[in-house]
Amino acid sequence: MDGNKSPKASVTEVRLVEAAAQCFARSGFKATKTLEIAILADLNEATLFRYFPRKIDMFFAALDSHLSRIKLSRDCR
Repeated sequence: MDGNKSPKASVTEVRLVEAAAQCFARSGFKATKTLEIAILADLNEATLFRYFPRKIDMFFAALDSHLSRIKLSRDCR
């Protein structure tokens, strides 16, 4: 994303990232189409590309979103 945006993601960006994560998990990176992600997020594809100019950018945003939810503990019993 643009470095001028605030760190807090917009509702639209969150919808796109969650839709992308679902699509990538189901179909893999190569088979997932940006139109499929846009439809799942209930947005048009042009909006998707305003937030994520490349599919790989969306993939890394989805990956980062899901990895950030993992809680790590020193004591893993």
